[in-house]
Amino acid sequence: MFVHVFGAGFGLALSFIHSNKRNWKDNPNIKGTYSTTTYSFFGTLFLWILFPAYNWLFVQDHLRLVSLFNVLLALCSWWVTSIGMSYLYNGGKLST
Repeated sequence: MFVHVFGAGFGLALSFIHSNKRNWKDNPNIKGTYSTTTYSFFGTLFLWILFPAYNWLFVQDHLRLVSLFNVLLALCSWWVTSIGMSYLYNGGKLST
């Protein structure tokens, strides 16, 4: 877990340092297209379906329901946090 948290923090710090802060919202290359939106939708759908089942394989029988609940709670909290950050970051409106 610590390796993943370090990797996420390191990646965010590196992207912040190397980002071009000027006019990034007006850049047409940053906008999503139909194909990228479709790929992200199906990727998220597969994550929601397959990730709890994947974690369920490595847990003892009496802890499987707890494992399923924890994974679904983590996915829901990730979803709510991403929607909230999108709302705050885009000036009070939801955007992709």
